[in-house]
Amino acid sequence: MAALRAEIMGLMAQAHSTMEYSQTMQRAAQALIGAKARNATKSLRLPTFNAPVYHANISRIGLLGASLAGDVVRVMAKTGTVPPATFDQPISNEVLAEMHDGLVDQMREWSEDLSHVALRIRAREEDTLDPGSLVEAQSTRQQKKAKQEKAAE
Repeated sequence: MAALRAEIMGLMAQAHSTMEYSQTMQRAAQALIGAKARNATKSLRLPTFNAPVYHANISRIGLLGASLAGDVVRVMAKTGTVPPATFDQPISNEVLAEMHDGLVDQMREWSEDLSHVALRIRAREEDTLDPGSLVEAQSTRQQKKAKQEKAAE
């Protein structure tokens, strides 16, 4: 469990780095839009995340119990490789900006999910109160986000 939790913490750092990179690329795409620059991007390489501890121990994931194992599998599903995408025509700078904006949101959510699962593993290791399932945590985050968006209107 300790190795799995450490790997999850490492993935959180990678998600954060990816988020920062995508924020920079989103701003660059916005600058290209503002400058009315021509569309030039014909290929994209999405980030990939390795999880050797998880993959080496997948056959024993059930030892964590159904709820925790399910949450671990759920957050680790984003690991692995994604082949680069190549296009016949350049992607518009507007689409490129939106893609990076979406990746920022995905990495923020994934980082929060990873953190929650790491807390669940820690609770199991230390025999302390489990913070609850990932589905419950995501629901709570979505409700909080909806309230913030409504208050901002």
